[in-house]
Amino acid sequence: MAWWCCTLLTKTKAGLPFTGQPNAERRKYMDIIYTFEQMDRKIYERKSNGQKSGYSLGARKALWNYKDSRRHNSSEYEVTDLPNEGDMEDFLNTLRIANITTIVVTAKTTVLIEALHQMRRLGCTVYGLDSITRNDTDYHVMDDYEVEGIRVML
Repeated sequence: MAWWCCTLLTKTKAGLPFTGQPNAERRKYMDIIYTFEQMDRKIYERKSNGQKSGYSLGARKALWNYKDSRRHNSSEYEVTDLPNEGDMEDFLNTLRIANITTIVVTAKTTVLIEALHQMRRLGCTVYGLDSITRNDTDYHVMDDYEVEGIRVML
């Protein structure tokens, strides 16, 4: 089960039935979904009125990565698109506001090393190599498959 779908089902991530009182883990996922869904709604409203989004590029990158993680049914919050150096702080702050504590960077980019060093300077801990599981059921591409990445604690 993907990390984000606990609020959409009647069972918790551990497979236990939901008793009506959300546990701490379920509440965390509800906060993550709420933060990004509110952000997406506000951007849509502003764009519909011909205005700019009102969010920095770093914050929007956090939203885009959230949407990618959901689209891929990723087992964890996955970063497929790293922000530029000037947007990294807003990116990390947005993730922290959404109560995301760890990410797995799967981006294959030439600035990966610089981005990891910048994350470290901004208070993150780079744990090392890891992988996540994807299940692109929306596209009927294939069954579960693993994607290699680097685990980072915010």
